[in-house]
Amino acid sequence: MIFAAALPALFVIFGVATDYGTMLKLKGDLQAAADAGAIAGAREIPLSSGNETLIGSVVQSYVSYQLTKDASEQEAAVARGMSEVEVALEQNRSAVRVDVSHAWTPFFAHF
Repeated sequence: MIFAAALPALFVIFGVATDYGTMLKLKGDLQAAADAGAIAGAREIPLSSGNETLIGSVVQSYVSYQLTKDASEQEAAVARGMSEVEVALEQNRSAVRVDVSHAWTPFFAHF
């Protein structure tokens, strides 16, 4: 009887824990992709003479590939408005700042 009463609570705890783990993995993947994109953009600065459009294109492509290993799939997510990559040159065109965001809906805890 106690088990039957506790079972719904166990399912809720399991669901929230699963969503939290998924969120942490996604956050880590986004951070790794942003870091890799910033490094790729920084390497592109001397090659493109600081051309912000070219650097932004390189960063966008690199981040897309890092997130999915298939750039067309990430481009589709960007087109649907789920993912966003912002690139900015800083410190007199000697540094690249990359912000990556992704709209994510929890599977179990979407109220």
